[in-house]
Amino acid sequence: MVRKARLQRRLLWFRQLLVILTLGGVLAAYFFFDLSEWFSFEVLAARTLEARELVEDRPLEVVGGFLLALSLVTLFCIPAVAMMQILSGLLFGPLLGTFLSVVAQTLGGVLAFLVARSTFRQSFARLIGRYLGGLEAGFKANAFTYIVALRMTPIMPYWVVNIAPSLLGVSLWPFTLGTLVGAIPLTFVYAAFGTGLAEVIEAGGQPELADLMTPRAALLILLALLFALAPLLMRRWFGRKVNPYPDQES
Repeated sequence: MVRKARLQRRLLWFRQLLVILTLGGVLAAYFFFDLSEWFSFEVLAARTLEARELVEDRPLEVVGGFLLALSLVTLFCIPAVAMMQILSGLLFGPLLGTFLSVVAQTLGGVLAFLVARSTFRQSFARLIGRYLGGLEAGFKANAFTYIVALRMTPIMPYWVVNIAPSLLGVSLWPFTLGTLVGAIPLTFVYAAFGTGLAEVIEAGGQPELADLMTPRAALLILLALLFALAPLLMRRWFGRKVNPYPDQES
């Protein structure tokens, strides 16, 4: 038994090291080779017409490539999810772009969740689990609501919402459904940005990033934030318990 336990610990350490090295290598390559330029607003604006023509000529290949690319971006915590969401609207329009982005984000998020849970959950619980018992219990009890709210919050890094629930013991289905539902509003906002960018370029204009921050765009972001807060507010409001028996003096 002791030998088996040691072997299991060594295998766990090996998996953890492998995941850390792989993730570190991907992120190091992303920044070292300046791959962020491929996800920049300038590149999207410069290649819009070419990209939309490619969608018309080879739609299935472009859809498959987009799904794979965004899934990998999400899985490896690459800070380019927002630009990929804009690209989805630029290539496919706001509705289809939102659908494809949500599917890819959910797939990549689920893979990241499973890797983190199987690799780091046990060590995380052993190291600091006792200090986070209350937080873990509360998060698990309201997992779907919290994940939906976090997905709708623009300032929350996408990779944090993929990894943190796995370390806090959240089950797979609440995480998956929360990601699927919660990703829709903000993804639609970014896809609408992309569609607006494509329309300006096809009309012969030279758009800048500031041009997309219109009152309509600000309203969409505000609505996304309201949707993010709605589940928590509703739970807090309707979840209150009224005591029909007021305290009486003994």
